[in-house]
Amino acid sequence: MCFAPVLELAEAHAHRHNAERETFVNRGGVIQPNAAPRFSRTPSAIRRAPAAVGENTREVLAAWGFDESRVDALFAAKVVAGS
Repeated sequence: MCFAPVLELAEAHAHRHNAERETFVNRGGVIQPNAAPRFSRTPSAIRRAPAAVGENTREVLAAWGFDESRVDALFAAKVVAGS
């Protein structure tokens, strides 16, 4: 049986249950899931704001094994964005 609404991600943070449990937080203007799990004696926390869109594109692609020329080609073709 369905006992709770099925919410879009954009509206989930405003649902009463999620708001009371602080399931989502606003960091750097971005609503995101709060740190989990949360324990009473060892509290967890989000330590920094999320990266801006495209902020780490080159580093991530390099870590995934893309060589510099392929990364440049992806940027030139506007397949990826970033700095």
